[in-house]
Parts: sequence; structure tokens; C-alpha cells
Amino acid sequence: MTYFTDSNFSSSDLAGYVATLVLQDQKSNQLGFGGFPQITVEQHPDGFHCYFDYQGRRAGPLVIPAQDAKQRVKAYEQGAAVNTAEVKTVQPFMAMLESASPTELPFEAEGVNTNGR
Repeated sequence: MTYFTDSNFSSSDLAGYVATLVLQDQKSNQLGFGGFPQITVEQHPDGFHCYFDYQGRRAGPLVIPAQDAKQRVKAYEQGAAVNTAEVKTVQPFMAMLESASPTELPFEAEGVNTNGR
């Protein structure tokens, strides 16, 4: 776990928020693989990059600008509901994990930026 002092949250906090998006997506779009992806968070100049890994397959990054990440983690910690637009940001990555074959490893999507939802 990495604590981002300038943002006042940890990689686990942001990964928890992103996991809620995956869970909400799973309610309506059943994940096409038998498990749950590992979510990895990295800090970059353009914000936070979130990667999804499952059995050697990787999809990402989902790019969340720093200010958006701060707001979302705060709302997540306060128990706020996530909106449909936010859930839709993880759908391309889940689809990539579902369709990737082990011969396509590593499997990375072109970055999806959450600005301009």
C-alpha cells in the first residue's frame, strides 16, 4: 500500500473505490471470468492509473485525474452511491479481461481518461 500524502489517501482507498465500480458493473453485466480482478494503482503526472489483473491478463490504465480521485475516495469513504457514468468507465477493461487469451499477455488497453464523462 502506498499513501499519497498530497492527496490524503492510499492506493488501497482508491482501489476500494474502483472495486465498487467493478461490483456495480457485475450486478448487471456478470463478469465473464470466474473471479475478481486485482486492482493496482499507480500515481502519474496526469493522475492515477488503475490496472486490472486476472490470471496473468492485464487491462488498463483507467486514468483518474488527481482532483477527481480525491473527491471520489472521499465520497466512497462516506458511503455515497456511485453513478452509472462512473460504473461505465470500468466496463471496457472488464470486457478486455474476459476476451483476452493467455497468448495475448500482457494485455493492456489504451488509457481511458475519466474526464468528460
